[in-house]
Amino acid sequence: MQEFARYTAWSGSYSYSYILQWELVNQNISSNYSKVRIRALIEVAGANYISWSRGSAVLDGTSFGLSSTYYKGATEVYSKERIIYHDTQGNGSAYISGSISTSFLMNGSCGGTISLPKIPRSAKITKYQVSEIKGTSAKVEWETDKAVNAWQYSIDGAEWTNADGTVTSDNKSGKYMITNLKPNTKYSVKIRVRASDSGQWTESSALSITTMGALFYYGTKRATAYYGKSGKWNLAIPYIGKNGEWRMGE
Repeated sequence: MQEFARYTAWSGSYSYSYILQWELVNQNISSNYSKVRIRALIEVAGANYISWSRGSAVLDGTSFGLSSTYYKGATEVYSKERIIYHDTQGNGSAYISGSISTSFLMNGSCGGTISLPKIPRSAKITKYQVSEIKGTSAKVEWETDKAVNAWQYSIDGAEWTNADGTVTSDNKSGKYMITNLKPNTKYSVKIRVRASDSGQWTESSALSITTMGALFYYGTKRATAYYGKSGKWNLAIPYIGKNGEWRMGE
């Protein structure tokens, strides 16, 4: 355990201390908190013992009684566990205090700040855009401030879909195609990424896109066709070939 606070009373060359220590028990990444164990000790240095008729102490707001005699060396008198929540950046610290009150010599308080190991947090999406919007597909490009190990998209609030595509070697940016869209249709597109260190997902805001109408060709002639609400194709610029059929192009 690490000492973070001490109160000491002296009697000649003899010292009598009330010591506070802490250690990390575990960290909960998903809930963003640390569990720590803190304890209080009485240390007798130089003398063989210290005794009193009445004694009590406080550790982090918890009061407890003391024995009447403590011998040379350090003796644990109380311990407890505490949950400390971290901030949105994963940083965590807490000021913890204690005090001692006895009928002989030791009457005082002490306290200190403990700084906890940083908890990994979610990645921040620093770039998100949809481009190359065609009749049935669109390209998604994204960037993050830290490495991620999974990337997905959702169309119109549907279930998340794993995306393929390409990713840079540092896993901080990539691009992929969304396919199987309908021409001339408005969509709401969201993406999310999962941080490599914490496993937490970050979700983007929604982008609204509208796919292009499909192009149909007959020889060198072409017309733009739209997929109507009725589920039928409607030619915006009708051109019917005399001796052939329309064929769908890209």
